[in-house]
Amino acid sequence: MAAAAGMISPANATAPSPGGTAHLTISGGSSSAPASTSTVAGTKYDLGFAAGARDLAWAPTGARAAWIDATSGAVVTGIPGGATTMIAPAAANGTVRTHPAWIDGGARVVWSEKAAGGNAVLKWSYGNGLEKDANSAPIVHDFWSLAGADVLHPDAVGGLLVFQISASGKPAEVHAWNLGQAGSAHYKVANGWDPSISPDGSKVAFVNSAGNVNDIYTVGTANPGAALATPTKITGQTSAAPNAFEHPVWTPDGKGIVFQWLDGGGHDYDTQSVSATGTGSTAYTQVVPGTRVLGLPAFQPLVRSHVVRLAGADRGDTAIKTSQSHWATAGKAGSAGAPAKAVVLSRSDQFADALGGSALAAKVGGPLLLTPTAGLAPTVQAEIQRVLGPGDGTKTVYVLGGEKALSPAVADALTKLHYVVQRVAGADRYSTAVKIAQTVTGGADKAPDYILVATGQNFPDALSAGAAAGSINARGGKTAVVLLTNDKLMPQPTADYLAPLNARTNLNADRSKPGNFIELDSVGKQAELALSSHWIPPGYQAGSFAALSGADRYDTSFKVASYFFGSANAAGLATGLNWADALSGGAEMGTEHGPLLLVNPAGATLPAGVTAWLGQDAGQYNRVEIFGGTVAVPAAVDKMAGALVAGPGGVDYASNPHVD
Repeated sequence: MAAAAGMISPANATAPSPGGTAHLTISGGSSSAPASTSTVAGTKYDLGFAAGARDLAWAPTGARAAWIDATSGAVVTGIPGGATTMIAPAAANGTVRTHPAWIDGGARVVWSEKAAGGNAVLKWSYGNGLEKDANSAPIVHDFWSLAGADVLHPDAVGGLLVFQISASGKPAEVHAWNLGQAGSAHYKVANGWDPSISPDGSKVAFVNSAGNVNDIYTVGTANPGAALATPTKITGQTSAAPNAFEHPVWTPDGKGIVFQWLDGGGHDYDTQSVSATGTGSTAYTQVVPGTRVLGLPAFQPLVRSHVVRLAGADRGDTAIKTSQSHWATAGKAGSAGAPAKAVVLSRSDQFADALGGSALAAKVGGPLLLTPTAGLAPTVQAEIQRVLGPGDGTKTVYVLGGEKALSPAVADALTKLHYVVQRVAGADRYSTAVKIAQTVTGGADKAPDYILVATGQNFPDALSAGAAAGSINARGGKTAVVLLTNDKLMPQPTADYLAPLNARTNLNADRSKPGNFIELDSVGKQAELALSSHWIPPGYQAGSFAALSGADRYDTSFKVASYFFGSANAAGLATGLNWADALSGGAEMGTEHGPLLLVNPAGATLPAGVTAWLGQDAGQYNRVEIFGGTVAVPAAVDKMAGALVAGPGGVDYASNPHVD
């Protein structure tokens, strides 16, 4: 299935490990290392080779790479010599693929593809390879093309993409495109080819020629407007004995440029480096002195990964610890967390009224906390006051469920603290979920963009759905809600909400989405059966929905992660056998833009889907959060998760970090 939400992570710039260290990889050329290290611009790098991988590029975390398979032309991701994932099938006969690059913080891979007789265009696929068609083949998308021109050699850092445009009879051009800016367009920065962005995104290195002399230049990536900036000439070849240069690549500290040196016949001859701060330099240095090294250079960032466990003395305390790891202390200068705009409060002993709470918490921008029915726990009161500051008659605490769920004493205590109490409640769990949905969208007359439906008779599927809906809500612009079924039956409140919207869940005849389209998804088999039943009242149109269902609750959470999170900033793990930690954790993951994956505390290993998602998405994020103590999620899970996400930069383990 396609990733329905089409979500894009905020761009994360490539970041080397402390000290600027990294590994230098040479792909597609030399088959064995003439040396184990290389010194470039004064910094020593471990040196590795990947002869069977063509045009290799490392993800921002350094945990995975993307390359073109030298035999089949398929685009693959993984570790050279280790486990790999095909993200684009073998190339058709006569089709040439080149230069994959990671974009969207490591979520997607873009490359240049030229079919026989056609122009080169940019294509993309998710780097985890989990988006597949009905035949289980990875789905490849069109990214961008330009009529009558070849679009070549993409490279990216953070949200900035550069590429080469080559049209017949015109000089090759280097263009830049700020993908992180909505509505932006590409713009020209210089004439030249083989562009490479500096680690901080401020400059691009490229090759250009004057007559028969090739040189490496750099220029700023800022949009120049009407007048192009004048490039700086880094190398200074003479016309008497020129050499051809290709594929300049910046060192991680931005001080040097490594490039391919070609012989007189245009064949790869050596890999050399030059200072990035020089002008017209002829002082080139072999990456391995005295030995020619063939292939395309790429630096592997050594980014350290983090596994964080958030656990308190009980479920209420775990929710507080989760809040303290993310939300800032109101009014405190220098507080590193995000400022909370509101708080969502649920009862601590039952899940019925709370299953849509994660989506609401992410929408209103605050933590989800748990308190006993009878009254406001002192520790919860303290956390509300920490994140919101003193009540002033404008700050809102959303109370989920009726007075039997959270008593009037809870609301009275909040009112006495001068907070605005907004109780979100219906006659039962189904109508409460509808009321929560209407609060998310801003009113009963406002429709969401996404509706996720899960059984309300149990918690796992709804909690997986809540994190996905929360992530959509936290980004702004679109809204997502979670509705509940009565196991395999459609309860009246849910049917009444869905019926007027059902017609908007249908695609056009050409499979495109109409302007007022609402995506409807079932999460879990029970919800799928309920939506498939004869629930639509007379006079209302039939609709369509996507079914996200696995073999069990753990597999369903993986299906949700794969479907909604083509990109992610983090991943969360919680027990699949209890609801409380997953509820507050799901709210947290909504704001962290990552999925909530469920684990079986009785299992000796992680569920297969968790293993697949953590391992195959490790190129884009370097943080895993585990919700709950070691009874809920065994201590061994920390190291299992760490082994899956860690790149060569290693992994550290933390417990209950506080943003202050």
